[in-house]
Amino acid sequence: DEFSRWKLLPQSNAPPRPLAEGFRKWARQNFRKGLPEQDEALELLWAMSLGWRTALTGDVAAPFMQSGTMHLFAISGLHIALVAGILVALLRVIRLPRSWAGGVAIPLLWFYTAATGWQPSAVRASVMMTLILGAWALKRPVNILNSLGAAAFLILLWDPQQLFRASFQLSFVVVFSLALVMPPVVEWLQARVRPDPYLPRQLWPRWRRWILEPSYWLAGALSVSFSAWLASAPLVAHHFHLFNPVALLANVPVVLCGILALASCMGSLLCGVWLEPVTILFNHSAWFFMRCMMGLSEWVASLSYAWQYVRSPEPWMMAGWYALLFGLGTRWFLRSQIRRWAMGGGIVFAIALVVQWQTDRQKIHLTFLPNSPVVHFEGIQGMLIDCGSEQVAEFTVPRHLQSRGVDEIQRLVLTHGVRHHVGGFTYIFDSQPLQRVFLSHAKSSSKYHRNILAKLADTPALQSVVSAGNQIGPWKILHPAKDDDFPSSTDDVLALIGEFHG
Repeated sequence: DEFSRWKLLPQSNAPPRPLAEGFRKWARQNFRKGLPEQDEALELLWAMSLGWRTALTGDVAAPFMQSGTMHLFAISGLHIALVAGILVALLRVIRLPRSWAGGVAIPLLWFYTAATGWQPSAVRASVMMTLILGAWALKRPVNILNSLGAAAFLILLWDPQQLFRASFQLSFVVVFSLALVMPPVVEWLQARVRPDPYLPRQLWPRWRRWILEPSYWLAGALSVSFSAWLASAPLVAHHFHLFNPVALLANVPVVLCGILALASCMGSLLCGVWLEPVTILFNHSAWFFMRCMMGLSEWVASLSYAWQYVRSPEPWMMAGWYALLFGLGTRWFLRSQIRRWAMGGGIVFAIALVVQWQTDRQKIHLTFLPNSPVVHFEGIQGMLIDCGSEQVAEFTVPRHLQSRGVDEIQRLVLTHGVRHHVGGFTYIFDSQPLQRVFLSHAKSSSKYHRNILAKLADTPALQSVVSAGNQIGPWKILHPAKDDDFPSSTDDVLALIGEFHG
């Protein structure tokens, strides 16, 4: 029209969809065959095998994050290695020469990377797998560290900003640790279960013969999980503010179920419409293993002390940790010439960590959350002063608490009943294990104040009415006085003063 200058364009045919998008749509429909409904497990299968991120909402992803198994839903080295292994195995079964098998597998691998949305982790893994498959096809010796360095160089040459992304750092640090740290750990664990090498196999007890291979597999799986956790723990704490030691054990069964689910998905895609009964069988198998992954992750995340939020470690802590990991992984610190120096450096590093921890416990942190009146007090009796509006309470406050390494808030002070100060009380009340809620004695006609009183009516032990002269931990109430009750709730606001190290 003449005011907005908008006009309707003549309707035209929709542009053709890219081949990768068409493949993803077909694959989702293929995975649904034989399943009664589109439930959470099926959507997570789409996320894990096709990179369909819509399924990974906050509540669904939380158990996987807390149990340290979220990496299964990023198209990364595990997925690419499994796809490459299946492709090479099938091509070798039909007697394709080694060079031709590599030449066919590499383009199909990149098609899978494109079909899953060119995720950076998938591109990195595909670059490395291309180098490995290329060397294998050309009958050249494969060196994992050389391939890792070449992949990093090519990716950074294409996009230098990848260096500062969490996924890039985690991918390469974990693979580096698997190449250096895992072999001696595997050897040490397998030596614990290996029988006497001088005893003939015929003289082994029958139970020893039965458990030898499974115990070797378990030792390898534990070594992979241990090496990956050692390398990723500081970066996970830095980027996601999580410390989850339970990931050491959780990754073994969950990753096994993930591998079986991915293999079932690959089988479903290969059978497709040509062998529909087999496709349906693969779909049910993948759904079953995904349900096992979900159940295991939720159970592990619910265990006591399985995980906790932590503050980002200092740069010197991360540098010391990775220097120690690199020195031990390369056996450089074990050389006789520098062993004493390495041991002394390790002791100094451990002492510095303890001193930093003790110093940090004595500090008082006061944080004013942005674009809100919320104040977070960290000390011996930490508390939250106001909780902000609904949006602040649901999004800003939890993210801040996680970044400060705070798992829960037990004490809450409500200064006065206006929306931008206490509008999000219901969310905080439902999501935090509050033990005490402090509020003024003054009456208020605010609906938010009435909502607070209604919530606290069922749990009167939580409510603590304060006025001038009362004390809340190190804070003293200055206003309002016990007999004050102003017409405006703004005049009845709680005013606090605190003196620290004074």
